[in-house]
This record gives sequence, structure tokens and C-alpha cells, in this order.
Amino acid sequence: MSNFTLSTATISDTPELGHLMALAYQNDPIQRTLMPFAVRGPYWGAWLAHDFSRAGEMYYKITDVLTSQIVAFAKVRYPAPVDSKGDFAQAPPEGTDVQTLMHWFEQMDACHKKHASYEEDYYLNVLCVHPSYQRQGLGKMLLSRFLADADKEHKRAYLQATALGRPLYVKCGWVDVEDMVTQTPEGPVVWKCMMREPGAGGE
Repeated sequence: MSNFTLSTATISDTPELGHLMALAYQNDPIQRTLMPFAVRGPYWGAWLAHDFSRAGEMYYKITDVLTSQIVAFAKVRYPAPVDSKGDFAQAPPEGTDVQTLMHWFEQMDACHKKHASYEEDYYLNVLCVHPSYQRQGLGKMLLSRFLADADKEHKRAYLQATALGRPLYVKCGWVDVEDMVTQTPEGPVVWKCMMREPGAGGE
């Protein structure tokens, strides 16, 4: 991994992280129905910037040493008291399917509340890798950094996995706890709510 460096992202990175998030999830069956591709990067960048200062939030990034481009990142939350900062309230861009967006957010919040605690558990909120850099072990590199802290503190880690991301999470020790179903114009999309016990090794 000498061609890559792993470090903590800064708030000035959030526009680039938002663009990366749009690229990484451009064909995701939920996100491709939400809003036009051209506006996804700025919207997700603003969301990432909003959450950056929340209690417990940490963003890890992987940078290509040769190009200085951020090619992967993870948005994670360490156990911390729930702060009083309001939810992200920026108006969705023109062309957004607001009903699907709100339904998706509500499903994620409800499942997290059912299975995990912000005060007690670690939470993997976003993990994405640039399409040109996938299958190079970058996702595992980010997870290893995050899970080292969770295991050190003997804490559980919760996430909601896409079908594409689930195999990596299983290898890292997560197990399914419930299906999360989001209704989209293209039909229902199933994500897996998953929990990892401290020190779990996976398959």
C-alpha cells in the first residue's frame, strides 16, 4: 500500500469527499433515483460538512500519493453523547425525488435506533472507493483503522450495507440483524442492517 496514505480528513476535504461519494454510488439503486448526478456531489459535500463537527464524528481518507487525489473515505461515528446540533436541513436540489429521499433517511434512522446506540456503539455511516480504485484493498484498509479502535474499547460496530458492500463486511466480522427495505420508483431495495461484536474475525 506504499502508493496510498491513510489519514484523517479535514472539513476542507468535504467538497472532494462529496464528489467521490457521488462517483462511488453513481449506479446504486437508491441513489441513482434520488437526484440528477450533476448535483449529487455538492449536496453530499454539504451534508458531510454539516456532520463534520458532530460529537463522535470522524472522517478517514485514503490519498493516492502520485496524484494527491482522495480515492476512498469512511464517515464513522465513535461512541459519544448525542449533541444538540440540528439535522442537515439544506433544501434538496432541483430534480430530487424528495419523497424517496425522506423515506430512505427515515428508514436508516429507525433501524439505527432499533439496533444500536450513538452513546455506546461505533457506527460506519459511509464507506466508498473511487470506481477506478476498487478491488485494491482500500475499503479493508479503512475498516481496519476504524475497527482497531472499536476492538480496543471492546465496543460493537453497526452499519447498513448495500448488496455490493456486504461481502466485505461479512469478511470483517459483521452479521445480518435485519433487512432494511427502501421503496424507490424502481421497486424495493434491500440493505442489510449488520452488527459486529468486538474482535469478530469474520469468514
